[in-house]
Amino acid sequence: MESLAEHRGAAGQERARPTMTVRDGATSFIDHCRVAKGLSVHTLRAYQADLDDFGRFAGGQTQVSKVERAAIRSFARFLLDSRKLKETTVKRRIATVKVFFRWLEAEELVRTSPFHRLGFCIRIPRQLPRALDRVEIQSLLSHTRSGKGHRIPRYDAVLIDFILVTFIVTGLRVGELTATRIGDLRLEDGSLLVRGKGNRERRVYLSGERAKSALDIYLGVRRGRSTPGDALLTTIQGQPVTDQGIRRRLRIIAERAGVERRVTPHMLRHTAATQLLDAGVDIRFVQRLLGHRSIVTTQIYAEVHDASLKAVVLKADTLSRIASH
Repeated sequence: MESLAEHRGAAGQERARPTMTVRDGATSFIDHCRVAKGLSVHTLRAYQADLDDFGRFAGGQTQVSKVERAAIRSFARFLLDSRKLKETTVKRRIATVKVFFRWLEAEELVRTSPFHRLGFCIRIPRQLPRALDRVEIQSLLSHTRSGKGHRIPRYDAVLIDFILVTFIVTGLRVGELTATRIGDLRLEDGSLLVRGKGNRERRVYLSGERAKSALDIYLGVRRGRSTPGDALLTTIQGQPVTDQGIRRRLRIIAERAGVERRVTPHMLRHTAATQLLDAGVDIRFVQRLLGHRSIVTTQIYAEVHDASLKAVVLKADTLSRIASH
């Protein structure tokens, strides 16, 4: 018969959890996200960078079971006060660490996550999205279409024109556009099948004559390459266009078009959303087009739309105009 001591020893062994370091835990977590959850390369890269940062602060060889609430608070203060990172960046890094420990808890690698009942909140200063105005949009589009002052190969000029138009009419994320394959294009209605966050699929449309023209011209020069590849966007050498490649091209075109602000893919995404709302498109359709899981995320663009409406109304000042006549 099993003694009481032996029973307690066996129960203790059942409750014992394998020891794992922060570094090894992060590696296993990233593998889980890639294989089991099928997250995008962009998301995996962001998770890896965030966990590497946390590992350097907490110690890569520290056992995950030894990480306590105080370490989470200290990490956030370090990022805000010493590193002087933006609140949005700090909040994202803390969110990554929280997801990491939630997975460790589910895998029974820690008894309780240090985030359990952690009274901790990083307040984000409310900022409306930055969008281009119509004059800036027209300047960019006329510059890419005319080729004025380019001094770059026609292929690159056609490529950036198609990229710019696609961003403005679809509001795609840069990673979504570079991940699109030629097989995702449906020519009969000018639509693209896009895989967004969480590997969720949606279809966006290259609507209007300007967008259709940009697509036709780009596909024409693309077919002229000997090895166009499978990616929808390819360089003149036939290599897939990267996120950084798009950002660099946008910066160059903006400078040559005389747009003083730094034009980014995300700014063009904001621009697409606000222009759609200005055109009277229902906010729920905008939500679907942008691939937002919740309409709450999309509603911030309605505030931009309202701010623009307010500026126009104030400038009109109808009562003053009536009184002056």
